[in-house]
Amino acid sequence: MKNRREVLIFSTLLGLSGQGLAQSTVASDSFPNRSVRIILPYPPGTLVDAICRFIGQRLGDKWGQTVVIDNKPGANGSIGTAEAAKSAPNGYTMVLGIHSTMTVNPHVYKKLAYDPLKDFVAVESLTAGAYVIVTHPSLPVDSFQGLINLAKSKPGAIDYATYGAASGSHLTGEMLNQYADIKIMPVHYKASPINDLVGGNILLSFEPPNLALPFINSGKIKALAVTTLKRLPALPNVPTVSEIYPKFESSPWFGFFAPTGTPKNIIDKISKDVSAIVRSEEMNKFQYSLGATPLLLGPEGLDKLMRQDYEIAKKQVQALNIVLD
Repeated sequence: MKNRREVLIFSTLLGLSGQGLAQSTVASDSFPNRSVRIILPYPPGTLVDAICRFIGQRLGDKWGQTVVIDNKPGANGSIGTAEAAKSAPNGYTMVLGIHSTMTVNPHVYKKLAYDPLKDFVAVESLTAGAYVIVTHPSLPVDSFQGLINLAKSKPGAIDYATYGAASGSHLTGEMLNQYADIKIMPVHYKASPINDLVGGNILLSFEPPNLALPFINSGKIKALAVTTLKRLPALPNVPTVSEIYPKFESSPWFGFFAPTGTPKNIIDKISKDVSAIVRSEEMNKFQYSLGATPLLLGPEGLDKLMRQDYEIAKKQVQALNIVLD
């Protein structure tokens, strides 16, 4: 039988533990009671920046708190994502996780300061993006099939711009090589190649719709195909690659992730509030105008998607033998 001192110690510890749990629950229920930071591992002016700021502003209005969008670009999104991984798991710091940062980078970089499968918990998906296959008018093709025919007749002679080795545009180009049995050659840029494409310094690129649309509409570049399974509302007359090569799809996604250990009731609250915004007619119109599509999977669905694409990206990267420092 425990002596009186043991009973007192046990009772005190139990009381303190219960008090801690109560305080944790209260803190979660009152979330957020101060500003929330969303780390965006890409620069301003990008599609992810536009959508993140749109949602962040409306979350701030809903919560009555400031939502700070903190751009931390570099190393294909690794710098900002690594910083988020080290943040306190309390819901006050999230990261906009992108297909490349959460599924590709772990297989590309020799030393990566985060592990997406261990360091993060999925909060909510936001968007499924796309690439538009665009050419400079001087390239003698007027259709996607024409591009394939030209590439088949001149293997290795056509270059395409990428946003860097192992970027989404690079992997999409290599997917097309595989599906169409062609050989177009990547030219890696450290930033957007759109100005070089418009200027005719490079003749082919895989571009996000929001960057390509103004130049397509002005006739400075030509849109040949989109990489989603369905045609984009913003480009209804541009066919999909899958209309010729069924099952071809390159639709980079992104969503919010929080550091592992963030309380589930906070995750659920953020997910619920974000999904309400993404479902809104206002958000739908905004996304479609940028050539993007709303994507809502919930925390479990986003986690499943990340893990599936993690394995797919592993095979792609290994096949291409891409290794970065």
